[in-house]
Amino acid sequence: MIKKIEHVALIVSDMDRSIAFYSFWVQGTPSRSERGARDGVFVLIAHYKAKGIVFNTEEPKPTLEGGRMILFYGPDRELLQFVEPGQRER
Repeated sequence: MIKKIEHVALIVSDMDRSIAFYSFWVQGTPSRSERGARDGVFVLIAHYKAKGIVFNTEEPKPTLEGGRMILFYGPDRELLQFVEPGQRER
């Protein structure tokens, strides 16, 4: 299991568009207390749908570890994922 990531590099076609897209993730993400213990991924989905993000499915899918995940695309069609850890991962 990966415990830490040093950095992530993205090659983008439009720097301003990508900065705007990724900046609102950092600035506008609901806090852990706002999301609650088990409904976090649903709060994130609603929050980002309101900002215009289109998800690949209407509902999150279960993970092998008992959590939930949902996929969506970034501005350059890079595949992104929200994951809510299962009980075994906490």
